[in-house]
Amino acid sequence: MIGITFSVGRWATAPLLLIIAMTACSHGTRKTAPPSPQSDARAEGENAAIAKARADSARYPYTAADIHFMSAMIGHHAQAIAIAEWAPTHDANPSIRLLAERIINGQQDEIAIMQRWLRVRRQPVPDARTIGMKMMLNGVEHAMS
Repeated sequence: MIGITFSVGRWATAPLLLIIAMTACSHGTRKTAPPSPQSDARAEGENAAIAKARADSARYPYTAADIHFMSAMIGHHAQAIAIAEWAPTHDANPSIRLLAERIINGQQDEIAIMQRWLRVRRQPVPDARTIGMKMMLNGVEHAMS
C-alpha cells in the first residue's frame, strides 16, 4: 500500500488561497456601453406593458380561459380516478395498487381545490363523475365515459 502524506499547513492555507483568488476575480472592472435611445425606449415600453398587465390582473383576477381550464381539469382528474380504481379489480400487483391509491387521493384533493376555486368565483362547478361527461378536442366533442 502506498501511503500519501500531506502537511497540515498546506491544507490549512488552501481555503485562504481560494478566497483570495475568488476575491481577485470579482474586482475586475466591467465596461458597459451607455444605454442607447432604442434600449431606453424599449425599456419604457416594457415597463408600460408590465404596469398594464399588473393593473389588468388586479381588475380581472381570472379569465374565461381559466374557468374553462379548471372545469375541464375536474373531468380529467375524475378520469384518472376511474382508471386508478381498476387496479384492485384487474389483478394489479401490490405496488401498482399502492400507486393507484395515491393517485386517487391526490386527484380527489386536486378536484376539491378546483371545485372550491370555481365556487369562490361563483362559477358553475362540474360534478367530478365522468359518466356522461363530454370534452372538446380539436373542435370535436367526445364522450368521456
